[in-house]
Amino acid sequence: MNFDDLKTNIVNLLKIYRGRGISLRNEIHPLLSSFTFLDRIHTWSSLFVHISELEEDVEPDLLSKLGDLYTKIQADFNKRVLFEDKYLSVYKGLPCYDQLKLHLESLISPDQTLDLSRNGDFKDHVFQAKQEVAQKHIYQFKIIRTFILKENIRVDALKSEYVNEEYEKLVAYKEVRLPCFDSIILDDATQEIILCADLSSQFHEENLRGALAKLRLYLNQLVVEHIPDTGCNVFPAIGKLYHETIGNVKNLSFKTDDGISHNESSRVGIEDLRSGEYHKGGIANATIEPYNITKEYNLETYKVLVTVKGSWHALAINTGIPNLNNFYVSTKDQGSFFKAIEEIVKTS
Repeated sequence: MNFDDLKTNIVNLLKIYRGRGISLRNEIHPLLSSFTFLDRIHTWSSLFVHISELEEDVEPDLLSKLGDLYTKIQADFNKRVLFEDKYLSVYKGLPCYDQLKLHLESLISPDQTLDLSRNGDFKDHVFQAKQEVAQKHIYQFKIIRTFILKENIRVDALKSEYVNEEYEKLVAYKEVRLPCFDSIILDDATQEIILCADLSSQFHEENLRGALAKLRLYLNQLVVEHIPDTGCNVFPAIGKLYHETIGNVKNLSFKTDDGISHNESSRVGIEDLRSGEYHKGGIANATIEPYNITKEYNLETYKVLVTVKGSWHALAINTGIPNLNNFYVSTKDQGSFFKAIEEIVKTS
């Protein structure tokens, strides 16, 4: 890869990071630490311009350094799209497991890599690559999704014929195309089938449920015994996550014994909302039933975020255990990703 191609590929990859909502300061600057002049840039647009305008003769071995940087960013990105920002549904003991694995294995060809371009189909999942970790087979599929991004623009940016002195603020909306890497995970040890929709923080839950439905439709065209619409019921995991002492509860919705719904969020200064005086005082005087929880686990080098989102209406029906089939997991490590899934699913 020549110097100009390297610059273009790095910029294109960093644009996908920006689209995925990755923090430039906290997560990209450490990747750029070998280029001291790049890790001081504070806006995405300036970073793209600086990389694009690099000249090969600025310093010795710049081509080699840029190649190492691209490899480093690519490795980080590949880990992110496997385990970060996922919306999941898990299926246990389905008779189609072996048949499904046979079909998915037939899609694999040598030297397959992720296509990171914004080109692609909005309707169909396209197989990209397979990763294998500890008896778990991860089949990655690309699909393009769009969302509307709101941006503030300067009033003086208008062409003269559109200028109006009464304008104080202008807002622009643009459609953003994002390559999403949904995945199908087969676990040989447990015979579980795990469906994962990518970029769960960027899209509404209805869009994410639609993404999983598309994956199910794709798979049901391959097997005789169909995958059902609903996976494991993970609602019981909400109470378990609330009562376990490890980790910090960041958001909690619950119903009190008098039927009133409450929501609490942990803000600056309180790591775990359960330690707040308001919460401690409340639970001392009322019985609560959690139905929506976000919990954060701080590991040495990164955080694991788990969300199980139920509804007050499910609790209010009073027809046994409410049914909830999807949840969120975001991490950068295969061990913590699958451990989080195991802990949630074992309550079902």
